[in-house]
Amino acid sequence: EEMAESYPFTSDPQLAEEKIPMVDSDHPLFHFAKRLTEVEMEKTAMSNYQVSYPCQERLIVDISQCTVTDGTGKEQKQQILYNALRENGNVISVDPYWIFSVLLTDELTEKESQPEEECQLRQEALKSAIKIRESIKNQRNQQLEKVKDYLLKTFTYQSDKILDKLLEYQEQGHDPNQVIRINQLNAQLKDIEIRKQERLSELERQSSIITKPPKRIALIELAPKGVSSRIIPEDVQQTIEEYERSQGRMIVKTFGAFALVDFYSERYNGEPHFIIVKDGNTEGLSEEHKRDLQEIAAYTHVYTMIDGKVAEQQPLGEQ
Repeated sequence: EEMAESYPFTSDPQLAEEKIPMVDSDHPLFHFAKRLTEVEMEKTAMSNYQVSYPCQERLIVDISQCTVTDGTGKEQKQQILYNALRENGNVISVDPYWIFSVLLTDELTEKESQPEEECQLRQEALKSAIKIRESIKNQRNQQLEKVKDYLLKTFTYQSDKILDKLLEYQEQGHDPNQVIRINQLNAQLKDIEIRKQERLSELERQSSIITKPPKRIALIELAPKGVSSRIIPEDVQQTIEEYERSQGRMIVKTFGAFALVDFYSERYNGEPHFIIVKDGNTEGLSEEHKRDLQEIAAYTHVYTMIDGKVAEQQPLGEQ
């Protein structure tokens, strides 16, 4: 039996050599593999599963794919949405890092889904998709307005030049040669108007932003296992915002649950400050988590919460 030809490659620059090329996100092979994966994902959808996870409460995570296109059918954005239903009935955003932050050693077990929970999560996925659509629409409209202004100025300039020539020829008399030139200029004016309307119609189609109904990829219930040090950011957001103000900083961004960090704040001079919030009754961060934080380690601090207050603030290096 004939074996398929293999193609060795690496994503690590240190391992790349002549016979083992480096493949990054710009490589054609990467885009080809990505497209093949998308095609396969469109054919299948996972069932509902349960897995043990180091969290403080039961969470049902909905993983859905959001696709946004413009009026011409061109894809503008494709994003995976992670929304989780909490025990109290609230739905929160979960950061993609939740998948990579913990080594899932337990097997996925298939389980029956609850229609009410599924419906609530579908509604939340749709809300998230609409927010993405509106964000792209606002950004696109600003870009297209600039393009539209430029096109109108260009077509107006071309028309004015032809009109000046047309007026000049008309004042020179009506001999046969002048009549031919005048007819040619009139034809050019009509052509400019047609091209202008075509371009404006195309811009109008591009300004129309459409989001497809989110496609569910999987529904996974996270069952609490062991002791989790991570706190869901929305539970302590107000406390952290007040604490940061008292330290001369302002919260710039709040991340989804189980992200690499929980909050990002800055001083008035732009000094960065990344925050990870942990439960005071638990141990520190895992070594794997610390490794992932290497690039921002110098700006990262761990806040220990006890009785709903910041009891201790430590640089990551002291953990």
